[in-house]
Amino acid sequence: MASKYSLRIISILFVLILFFSNKLFTMDKIANQNQEIGTKEAWELNNSGKIIIFDVRTEKEWYQTGIIPESYLISMHDNNFNERIGFLSEIVEIIGSDKNTTIGLICASGARSAITQNALMKKGYVNALNIVEG
Repeated sequence: MASKYSLRIISILFVLILFFSNKLFTMDKIANQNQEIGTKEAWELNNSGKIIIFDVRTEKEWYQTGIIPESYLISMHDNNFNERIGFLSEIVEIIGSDKNTTIGLICASGARSAITQNALMKKGYVNALNIVEG
């Protein structure tokens, strides 16, 4: 009787271990999707033609602080900070259908670029990078 009980306990533990190890693996994959790079690395990739950079700040912000040469200026918001409908479609149109294209996204604080990164990754663009440090 004790061995039957022990076997059930071991079976349940085994199932729980499999379940939680799968959950941890899935969480790790999700965490790895939230890729970030620094401005120096983004600049080097930009200079070597290995990244397409999108600046999602407002037009007013571009004039205040300047822009990255050869970056695409696709504002997420208008100057009143209302979200622009279709801004993501504008980015996708430039990127094209290659879901492996390396994409850099930058804004002032990292919040808008992270939102845009997440939206692109949901569309299957696996190399969308949030450029931290704004």
